[in-house]
Amino acid sequence: AVVSTQSTGEAGCDCFLFQLETVTDEEAKTLVGKIKEAGMKAGVALSQECEVSRLEGLVKDVDLVHISCGDPCHDDVPFNPEMLEKVAATRKMHKKILIEIEGNVTSDSVFGSANND
Repeated sequence: AVVSTQSTGEAGCDCFLFQLETVTDEEAKTLVGKIKEAGMKAGVALSQECEVSRLEGLVKDVDLVHISCGDPCHDDVPFNPEMLEKVAATRKMHKKILIEIEGNVTSDSVFGSANND
């Protein structure tokens, strides 16, 4: 099925995210424009394999960066703390962008990280 940014916005979505590794840099810029034209905030999602450098030239145009830190479809793939380096690199690119993480973030991984700080 094809998802239209216009119909998604008309349905009431506030934010539209897409997987950055599935499009070229040019397609990403075009898609961000279409999302914003539809009245939504634009976000990009990075898998663990996607290089954070793909955000260069795009990060100033999006409202949200989503970084996968595990595999939400497989509970046996634990939270990967190395992905926090992507968070830090993204923050260096844009100080005020909203960054979120997901992927088997559990109370153990959160409290384990907090206790190590």
